[in-house]
Formats: sequence, structure tokens, C-alpha cells
Amino acid sequence: MTELDDARTRFEAEVERIRAEAAREVQEARAEVERVTEETRQQREQLEARTAERIREVETAAADRVDTAEAAAGRA
Repeated sequence: MTELDDARTRFEAEVERIRAEAAREVQEARAEVERVTEETRQQREQLEARTAERIREVETAAADRVDTAEAAAGRA
């Protein structure tokens, strides 16, 4: 094997190593994107549920105040 052939073989091996490393990095990045996307989805669902509960609480409190005001007005 000539020196040129040896250099070409080393170069091709290095290219393959770099490609494999890049493929691993891409796979890790995709997995991270999926993880963050799922985490964000869960957080959004939790926030929506808390918001809906808070809206119900505010609506109930407002209805109670209206009922109290109407009852007080009926007594006046």
C-alpha cells in the first residue's frame, strides 16, 4: 500500500467517524426536542387546568356576591 493509499484510508475512516458522531448528535438533539416538547405540552395542560379551575372559582365567588347583593336589596 502506498503512502497515498494509506492517507486516503485514514481520511475515509476519519470522515466515517465524523459522520457517525454527527448522526449521534442529531439523534440526541431530536430526543431532546421530543422531551422538551412533551414537557411543554404537559405544562400547558396543567396551566389550562389551573386556569379553568380559577375561572370557576371567580365565577362562583361573583355569583355569590350577586346573590348576597340581591338578598340585601330585597331586605332593604
